Amino acid sequence: MQTAMAREAAIAPDREHSGRRRQVGRLVLLVLVTIWLVPFAWALDTALKPEAETTIVPITWWSSHFTLAAFGKVLSDGNLALWYKNSVIVSVVVTAATILLASMASFAFSQIRFRGRLPIFWLVLAGLMVPSQVLIVPLFIMMNDLNLVDTLTGVLLPQIASPIAVFIFKQFFDGIPRELNEAARIDGCSLFRIYWQIWLPLTRPALAAVGILSFI
Repeated sequence: MQTAMAREAAIAPDREHSGRRRQVGRLVLLVLVTIWLVPFAWALDTALKPEAETTIVPITWWSSHFTLAAFGKVLSDGNLALWYKNSVIVSVVVTAATILLASMASFAFSQIRFRGRLPIFWLVLAGLMVPSQVLIVPLFIMMNDLNLVDTLTGVLLPQIASPIAVFIFKQFFDGIPRELNEAARIDGCSLFRIYWQIWLPLTRPALAAVGILSFI
């Protein structure tokens, strides 16, 4: 009995300390959530204000009267159906093409021994260090020379090449035993069939990660 009481007395301070840590953690999360929600609240408040009140100084959070005129203007003057259609096409095609091309390139880098494999892979990784903003003007000039400006193809092509996707797949492929290749070759599988039917289904976590990143 005394031993149990002593054990409870020893555990009590730990429980109290753990409870305090949870309270502090909840407070920190509450502060972070509030900070994260403020821009969304400001955007909604601005959307519901009359246009004249969106630029007044000092700024105000609450309008004298709210209006839906801004939403009506967007619906009447804009072309939301076309915008959403283009967004869906670009998102789906870029995601599918990125997954296919990046996984094929990563399979080659990971499992096929060819001359210049490592330097080419390093060159792909070097693309991670180039900010996308630096590529805006060169890509526009390239798409203009190809007569692809103001076309979906001109939007799709520059986004398909993804160094981060190649890196993710490459790291995942490196962890798969090479004995699978040997067993498949004994059974008469071609190299593409090994990639498509054996390796790709094993990379579901990498497929999900790359798919989410590409779609966003």
